[in-house]
Amino acid sequence: MAIGKVSIKNFTVFEDIAIDLCPGVNVFIGENGTGKTHLLKVLYAFCGYVIENVDGQYSARESFYAYLCKPFRSIGYDKLARRSPGAVITDTVVPESIIPMVLEFCARDKSYSFESRHIELRLLFVGEDGTKVYNIIDSYYTQSKAEITAAFIPAKDMLTHGELTRPEYESLGALPFDTTLGDTLRKAGASNDSSVSDNMRAVQSKIREAIDGDLVYSEPRYYMDRGGIGQIDFSVESEGHKRLGLIHRLIETGYIKKGSVLLWDEPEANINPKLIPDLVEVILKLSRCGVQVFVATHDYMFAKYFEVRRKDGDEVRFHSLRRTDEGVKSEYNENFRDLKENPIIEAFDELMDEVLGRNLGD
Repeated sequence: MAIGKVSIKNFTVFEDIAIDLCPGVNVFIGENGTGKTHLLKVLYAFCGYVIENVDGQYSARESFYAYLCKPFRSIGYDKLARRSPGAVITDTVVPESIIPMVLEFCARDKSYSFESRHIELRLLFVGEDGTKVYNIIDSYYTQSKAEITAAFIPAKDMLTHGELTRPEYESLGALPFDTTLGDTLRKAGASNDSSVSDNMRAVQSKIREAIDGDLVYSEPRYYMDRGGIGQIDFSVESEGHKRLGLIHRLIETGYIKKGSVLLWDEPEANINPKLIPDLVEVILKLSRCGVQVFVATHDYMFAKYFEVRRKDGDEVRFHSLRRTDEGVKSEYNENFRDLKENPIIEAFDELMDEVLGRNLGD
């Protein structure tokens, strides 16, 4: 299964946006504040949300709006929803004035039961002659939806804090983390999956070669095994090696496998440029194993290497998010350089102009 399209209306920076996705690697670029991380978190919430059909009745464990707040660590959906300037909350509802929040996901695999789905949050306002209000109306579900195996890797290292999974902390939900951080610890600390495929073992071998060691989990702490020099505490390991080591571990626990979704926020953060080709190669190998990948980046080398290293049959799509008068919009292209709006290329070209200007003079 792969997510083929996501449409979002009236949510954080997104007034009305539709993005066509590829089943391989989707690379999101854009200036700060264009919603790259927000988009990854919405996709992650969709993957984890479950709707069950019990005797013909569709029900969920909790409201999708409450569930969607967790990756954002928001105290309420009203802090995430878009609404008219100056709108305030009251108990009044005026049905004639409706602004829906819509999430639509379309699956490419037609055998998947969740082929198309709308989740709406209706924001209701009074007219200009009275106090502006809004009210939340729960969704009406018309299909079942099973959980999609997914892993979200945040920009922050979490495995250094492996002790937080100890029973005395009771629930990661009680800690001041959004669910992407707590889930990282929970999923990395799960039992090993005995069904790891040979293809995924090959990805792990590539990671082992890149970081010159193995990530070892000895509950509740993580270590890097350097062979002859023994195990090194994960807290003193380099940040770049930590990030690749986490991929190794999530493969081991079965959260990265064929048919799963990987969402990775700024994979290149704190990684030495010499390691970026290995990082890109690992991501491409995962996509060849049937993992749909979403990454957000600001880095020229990281994005460009996908063009350099992809092979025939690899599906890679570059998405550029940009601000407009109608909220954030997007465009996509199969080639990084051919994006019409490309702030990374623009910044790189400006640097080259300055370099040439200094070296050549007036």
